[in-house]
Amino acid sequence: HLYIRAIVLDNGDTRAVLIGTDLSFIRPDEAYQQAAAQIASELKLPQQNILMSSTHTHSGVDNNWLLANPGKLAEVLVQAARAASTNLRPARVGFGEGALYLNTNRDAIDAKTKLWTQAPNPEGPSDKTLAVLGFYDEAGKPIAGYMNYAMHPINGYLAGFITSDFAGAASLHVEKAFGDGMVMVFSQGAQGDQMPLHLRTSTNVMAALSGVKRTGFEF
Repeated sequence: HLYIRAIVLDNGDTRAVLIGTDLSFIRPDEAYQQAAAQIASELKLPQQNILMSSTHTHSGVDNNWLLANPGKLAEVLVQAARAASTNLRPARVGFGEGALYLNTNRDAIDAKTKLWTQAPNPEGPSDKTLAVLGFYDEAGKPIAGYMNYAMHPINGYLAGFITSDFAGAASLHVEKAFGDGMVMVFSQGAQGDQMPLHLRTSTNVMAALSGVKRTGFEF
């Protein structure tokens, strides 16, 4: 299953919404614009207080479907924000950081061609920071969280099945651990050159296994 998660904040003066989606991207622009306008109207908040992001899973909803159905995507984005707004309760907020060694740089030089290739490069720059914004009820129990980490969700890429990948798995793991409807939103960090540390299967191999035509440019 793929999910859209939302957290609504209200400090008595204004509101904000944090939305995370198990999608490769939130497109086309019409989907964001339509959803943001409706959320701002229904929840009575400025559009600049709405933050939407995708986990960038490479094995989510077909991108062509997303581009062809902006209204449907906007509809479920609004539904998530609406549901979160109906569950507002007193809460405290906290922030923390830790180090998570699951990613690695993926800009490498091929030993044979001496040219750039997309492959694990443990010596390259890699931010290991896991940052978490946590929300707790009056008894100190977690009711929501917003975490950020930089790593491409490509474990299921070209495997032929739909998955929210590690990002969705991480959210579900935390939610199940605390129960009672706890919501954990995953947001991507600067993961353009970051891949899973333990992923070694090449794109060519995955393409061959899944029957996808190879262009000759994959690695």
